[in-house]
Amino acid sequence: MLNEMVKIIKAALSTVAVIVLLGRFVEAQNVMDATFVVLARTHQNDTNTTNPLKAVTMPCYRDTVQYMLDFNTSKTYARSMYYSTGGIRLDMDLTWNIKDVGDFTMCRRSVRSEMHGTSFVGKYCLTDTNVNPIYELTIGVCLPNSCSDEDVQILVRAGYFERDPALPSWTDTRTMCSPVSYPWRWSDFLAIFICVVLSVFIVCCTIYDIIRRRRKIKKKKEEASKISPENSGLQNLEDNGEVQESAEGPTPVQNRTTLTAEVMIEEPSQPPISAKDSKTKGKLADVAIAFSILDTGSKILNTNPAKGSIGCLNGIRVISMFWIIVFHTWLFLTGIGYLRNVRYVQEYIKTQHAAYFLINGELGVEAFFVLGGLLVSYLTLKQIDKSGGARKVSWLRFFAHRYLRLTPAYAFILLLYSTITIHMGEGIWWPYWYPFQHICNTWWANLLYIHNWYPFPGSTSECMGWSWYLSVDMQLYFISPLFIVLLYNRWVIGIVVSVITTLCSFAISAYLNFALSRSIGTPHSYGEPALPEGSWLYTKPYYRITQYLIGIILGYVLFRLKGKKVKIHKVLNVFLWCCSTIVAYLVIYGPYFSTDENPTPQAASILYLSTHRFLLSACIGWVIFACATGNGGPVDRFLSWRGWLPLARVNYCAYLLHLTVILMYTWSLKYLWFYSNFNLAAVSIAMVAITYALAVIFTMVIEIPIIGLEKIFFPVKNKKN
Repeated sequence: MLNEMVKIIKAALSTVAVIVLLGRFVEAQNVMDATFVVLARTHQNDTNTTNPLKAVTMPCYRDTVQYMLDFNTSKTYARSMYYSTGGIRLDMDLTWNIKDVGDFTMCRRSVRSEMHGTSFVGKYCLTDTNVNPIYELTIGVCLPNSCSDEDVQILVRAGYFERDPALPSWTDTRTMCSPVSYPWRWSDFLAIFICVVLSVFIVCCTIYDIIRRRRKIKKKKEEASKISPENSGLQNLEDNGEVQESAEGPTPVQNRTTLTAEVMIEEPSQPPISAKDSKTKGKLADVAIAFSILDTGSKILNTNPAKGSIGCLNGIRVISMFWIIVFHTWLFLTGIGYLRNVRYVQEYIKTQHAAYFLINGELGVEAFFVLGGLLVSYLTLKQIDKSGGARKVSWLRFFAHRYLRLTPAYAFILLLYSTITIHMGEGIWWPYWYPFQHICNTWWANLLYIHNWYPFPGSTSECMGWSWYLSVDMQLYFISPLFIVLLYNRWVIGIVVSVITTLCSFAISAYLNFALSRSIGTPHSYGEPALPEGSWLYTKPYYRITQYLIGIILGYVLFRLKGKKVKIHKVLNVFLWCCSTIVAYLVIYGPYFSTDENPTPQAASILYLSTHRFLLSACIGWVIFACATGNGGPVDRFLSWRGWLPLARVNYCAYLLHLTVILMYTWSLKYLWFYSNFNLAAVSIAMVAITYALAVIFTMVIEIPIIGLEKIFFPVKNKKN
């Protein structure tokens, strides 16, 4: 094969052409320049014993040489491929940008027509080369599609060594190429099949519901037409037989059941229907209605709060979700290699105080733990009280309800995430879906809510990594009865156990923060970590239980108050609001004051990292307590606004979907993203809008119907239990 390569070069290049190429490309910055030089030189060595391209496959070698020759003669497609390739930036020291991704779209549109027995299209590849122990150069290259990933690595690496022969021998190139299309797997077809079947079923159920509603309206009109003329002045028909005023005076209202029976007499006789068949038909009808878009849509859009609900929870839930979406948008666009103006963003973080509101956006999840603990405590205590004691509560139903409530929507979105999502777009980083979908082979750990532990010690980069929250929440939910029952039976013991658990959590967190040598603010090391890399804290219930316990205790307090208002003196109320605001400010913006010039001592860092989530959760707890007891003022009116209610109903699916939406946008980029406050605001608003739009759909077709099915097939026989 090597001899064939030599013949190709000798036949294609004259000595003059070689000189032109060497003179034209050796000083240029495009990464292909040096690679072309290597290709041009191969004709000078017949033995090819030192040819760095000898491992390149023959089709790739032939087409790359043809591409080089056509570029030298200014063929349009070759120029498109060349200018689609990135280069080594000369302004790295000024911009801190070590990436040049080229032009993805122009490369994919570069096509060499059939000529001299060969044709090919442009293949875009992103390469990372460790030319320095500190960083890697990221370059986008455009080569013929006959080149494999290994061929691209060899060609680019040879170009780097041609530019700088002094590079260390360990210099290597990693390549990620974007295929024209992605292979279809059986799981992809399964996901499509489920989506089609579900869509057809929902359409049929909706059609049935429309027909049912029209028949119901028609039946009411027929019943109204059967009323005798002397009762024509009736304004309303009531089932209880009360007296209504008519034009001629008081008239007893006929029972609606009687009227229906009279109408039925006139109809042809029907064969008797057994109670079992009637019950079966009734359940089938209920199932159809549960999946009807009319029914689920009306439930989402209903802005009437349930009786006895705590209105401020809806606003807190939705605003926290907004904060998390904006944070993840900021994180992925500015922190993981997609940024163009790197230096500007790094300096912006150091100088702009407001930036830490974005950087610490992951604190928004603390509100979910507080709300989760509060709701499970408040509702379970009411159930225990109605049932006459904890022993009379169906704890099996307690656990099964939670699993059925969360899992169907989670499983469906997980299926789509790990299968057909990869076929929905293209971009420079779109091939990242491959490894992300591959790790979803452990999907069973997600559905068992243990993937924050498996594989130990866990990581946020596992399958649907952001769903670690669901695993932690489920684990805390399963142990919550231990605290709730204690609070109900012996509240003093319950408080003591909660305090001891909180102190143990602080101690574990302090030890792990010390062992991991974690710091706040500008990263700096206090020494070598004593533990291997992994999620030892962030995704673990022993780290999050303090926030959950705040919610449980708050739920107990509100349960004991039974909806009563608590009058707090205005001065004390203002003082508590000020304290809460100051503490929340220090938690969010505290790391801003830790800089390279003035690093925080390790003891202070450990204290902050071990307690800051608890403190912020306590502030959230105060806001809920104040609003629920009549001390919230304008804050309560804002958080209890009815407009939050429809958004709160789809919040769960919004959480499941939001990072998939952000990843699809980020990985479909065809260029490096330029940061500005306006750009971030525009993209964040778009991510919020798209996420909630999709969340409405998934809530309508999965979440609400499943809740309806649970009520149909597992009804509560005893209202007190």
